[in-house]
Amino acid sequence: MFTHLPSRSVFIDSDRYVSDDSLGYWLAHELGHLAANSASESDANKAARDYRKRLRLKDAHKRDSHRSNTDRALGQNLSGHTTSIG
Repeated sequence: MFTHLPSRSVFIDSDRYVSDDSLGYWLAHELGHLAANSASESDANKAARDYRKRLRLKDAHKRDSHRSNTDRALGQNLSGHTTSIG
């Protein structure tokens, strides 16, 4: 994976990442190069922090949403008590 600053492009080799988490981590790094408009690894890492925070917040929101939908499907309210369906 690398960033070509003059063309503002990020190139991804799909065979080089292990999981979605690693892809997100390194994509944030490459976007950091673009955001900082710098080839410096240090500058890219600093800029990548904000993208990584966003990814963590999005993942947390996804998990909470899934948990909430599962509770509704089981007929439970937020306090954990079973509600009547029907």
